[in-house]
Amino acid sequence: MKTITFLFIAFVWSWVWWFVGLHYIAGGLTDQNAKPFVNCLLAGIYGPTLSAIITSLSFGGMAGLGALLKKILLWKAPWYMYAVIVFLPLAFSGSAIGLYALFKGNPGKFNTAGFAIIPVVLVAAIKAGPCGEEMGWRGFLLPEIQKRYSAVVSAIIVGVIWFAWHIPLFWAPIGTAVSGGPVTFESVSIFLVFVLCLSCIYTWLFNRSGGSLLMAILIHFSINVSLLMLFFPQLAGEHSREITLFSLPAYVLVATFLVFRTGLK
Repeated sequence: MKTITFLFIAFVWSWVWWFVGLHYIAGGLTDQNAKPFVNCLLAGIYGPTLSAIITSLSFGGMAGLGALLKKILLWKAPWYMYAVIVFLPLAFSGSAIGLYALFKGNPGKFNTAGFAIIPVVLVAAIKAGPCGEEMGWRGFLLPEIQKRYSAVVSAIIVGVIWFAWHIPLFWAPIGTAVSGGPVTFESVSIFLVFVLCLSCIYTWLFNRSGGSLLMAILIHFSINVSLLMLFFPQLAGEHSREITLFSLPAYVLVATFLVFRTGLK
């Protein structure tokens, strides 16, 4: 019942806000409707966190909420986990750029102007996915599902739910790797594999750190920021889908290794 309640609140909250946002831009994205759309997008992103708080309070009272919030304070983890959080996303981006250069052509010169926008990107990234989602997906849902299933099966279940939660954003200009282009079987399938791989990686970090929600927030933040891509602006925009595709082998390789080598524990 707890899991059903959580999912109901998370999906209803997020989808209502997102459908309102899509209504704003039904005639196309303009300077006038961009702000209300972004506000709706951000409000919807906080569905999982809001639901985790409400569900924890409803079923466990203040003690339940306290147990959830304490997971944010679990910062003591092996040093290599922090190294993974910093360098793994850089490796993913680097592999994508390398494969793009190998199969598509010149990714463009390294643009040092990327340093100037790092603070802006950092602020934007922390407000979105990490804080809006992780208290729900890894802080609440993953531990609940792991009470009944193995870590690997739980990661897959959470990944599929996480993927389904994003569906309205497929038709938005931003929000997923599918957004901003044709919604095709290929693009949706690639995004599903991408999310499943992320779910496995985040689950491993969460479990290996003793259930630290902080670790999940940090890796989500680091993935979203994608700092290396800031220095190759030519790959943004129309090439963003290609970059997602070229990054996928690295994600699959790492997720597969973690599944078979560690069982995500």
